[in-house]
Parts: sequence; C-alpha cells; structure tokens
Amino acid sequence: MANIWSSSCMRYKASLHLHSKEDFMDWKIIDYDIFELIDEAKNKDFDILALTCHEKFIFSEEYREYAMKKWILLIPWIELALNKTFFTQEHMLVLNCDKSAETIKDFKDLEKYKQENPSCFIIAPHPGFDIFNSISFKNLILHIDIFDAIEHSWCYSDLWNKNKEAIKIAQISDKPMISTSDVHFLWLLDMDYAIIESDSLEIGDIFENIRNKRFENMTKEKPFLMITKTVFTMFWRTFFRKKR
Repeated sequence: MANIWSSSCMRYKASLHLHSKEDFMDWKIIDYDIFELIDEAKNKDFDILALTCHEKFIFSEEYREYAMKKWILLIPWIELALNKTFFTQEHMLVLNCDKSAETIKDFKDLEKYKQENPSCFIIAPHPGFDIFNSISFKNLILHIDIFDAIEHSWCYSDLWNKNKEAIKIAQISDKPMISTSDVHFLWLLDMDYAIIESDSLEIGDIFENIRNKRFENMTKEKPFLMITKTVFTMFWRTFFRKKR
C-alpha cells in the first residue's frame, strides 16, 4: 500500500468529520450511504476522508477498498460521546482507532486510550457550539493536552460564530485548528475542508503534518438563513421523520 499512496510534496484535499446513514444516531437525517458519500467525494476531488459514525466503530475493509479504488484514503474513525447524562454529552473525534474505542466513556478513558494507541489522532469537534453535544470551552482548556487538533466548525456566520473562542484557545495552546464540514447533507461536503501538505498519503504522515500546521483551511462565513434552514431540517427529520 505504501507504493500506491507514495508521492512527493503533494497537497491533499481532506475532510475529517463526515456522517452517512449507516450511523445509528443520524439515519433519519441522512439520505446517502457510505458508498454514495465516497462517490461524491471523488467527484469533488477529495483525497482523504474520515466518516465519523457516532459511538460505533463501523469501519470495514470493504469501505477502505472501495475508497482506495477511487484513490481516496479512508481513515478508521469514531465520534465518541463522553460524560453522558440524560440531556448532555461531549463529542470527540478519534481517528485511526479500532473497535475498542467504543469503551471510552470519559476523559480519563480517552487519555488512557491515547497512551495505549499513540497512532490515533484526537480532534475536539465544534467546541462550545451547544450544551447538548459539544465539549465546553472549560473542558477543552482543562484537557487540552489530550487533543491533537481542534475543529473549525462549518456552522458560523457574521452574526454568530463560536469558532472565535476556539481559535483563541488553539492559539494559546499552540494546537492546529482544522476545518471540517461535519456533513449530514451532501451539498455541504465541499464548503469546509482542509488542504494538507504531505510527502505521502500515509496516515501517520498526514497526522504529523496536521500537528505541524502544514495545511490550509478552506472555509467562509455562511448566510445565517442557510444555517437556520440546515439546523431546522436536522431537527425536523430527527423528531418527526418516519422510518424509511
């Protein structure tokens, strides 16, 4: 595989936070499966993807091989929910993990997993964006050493932008802040992503170049009406859409 992916000082288009209808939490919201997402990513010239299913490790060789045929590097993934209560939880992206990551329930577990699996890469997704699914800025600062990167969320406008506080934390802690689209609708796929510089498409090299901030974020403010419509559609489908 090293020969297939080897290159020389290339720029790779990457999205490291994606969802598809195989996700047991978001199946009502999403209309496309993993293969359709990979096909669309190929159409949009993506080179690297991480499909971050909530709380379940569903990565398979079938998915990897399908992506590889499209010349796309598919990274094993999971989006964890830590410190769960009846109303709240704090999401974490763990890339290049295995099924044992499903057992992580809190920050102590996460820290232990990282120590035992140093090749994994942990991103704090959408910090501070809501009290139900996002890590608080307080906990982000308290546990900053666990994280390899902080997500720059797609969901912001000139009227509302929680990324600003996260950017300050990233600057103070010298952590990279990387754009993702947290895709639940395919039309969002090409709006927020990163262009990563790397000598190869090996997972370890990609992660190291992100840590060294050898990437460029492609992102821009969204019309507030677009954000409102997107969030409303997700809410409506979650609570009122019938089983398909």
